[in-house]
Amino acid sequence: MDDATTFVLIGASYAASWQTESLAGQPLINKGIGGNESGEMLDRFADDVVALQPRAVVIWGFINDIFRSSPSELEATKLRIRENIAAMVQLARSSGIEVIVATEVTVREPAGFTNWIAGLVGRAMGKTSYRQYINEHVMDVNQWLRDFAEKEQLLVLDFERALADDDHRRKAKYTQDDGSHLTAAAYSEITKYAESRLAPTFVNSLNH
Repeated sequence: MDDATTFVLIGASYAASWQTESLAGQPLINKGIGGNESGEMLDRFADDVVALQPRAVVIWGFINDIFRSSPSELEATKLRIRENIAAMVQLARSSGIEVIVATEVTVREPAGFTNWIAGLVGRAMGKTSYRQYINEHVMDVNQWLRDFAEKEQLLVLDFERALADDDHRRKAKYTQDDGSHLTAAAYSEITKYAESRLAPTFVNSLNH
């Protein structure tokens, strides 16, 4: 690989749709694949990240694991997510690649008045909607990820919090009508946020 390439991004559809060619002034190669679960990211990590020998990798994505898990298997699913992320971190580090981990983003109810009313009534009655259920488990893994990153001294891109409102849900302006995928405004926001987080480490070190 060209020595100028600093970042490889690995993830699923959120990552794949992030149309940025650079971060912190350095080129980025996007290895996001829509629909991937964390185990599939681990399976291709050697080919899509290690073989390219970037300076750093951004690991972003596990929501498909949670979407596809049955309630009875969800705790085991979250354990596998943690194991898969830890394994990717170990693979990167053993190859001399710096690791940046990104929290997953939460979801919202699909657009439309009926969905909005259903969500409002459900919250008033103390019921947990499917999207709230997903978010509960996404935020649980995100908190593990923050704790893991602190323990392992990894840089965190906290996309969940960067896009969230005061209720810890993703802001409507950052959500497409399906309630899941990110808008152009969301990608603009995470790009600005990522630049601010990465520049002190990567731009400054490259300039000295």
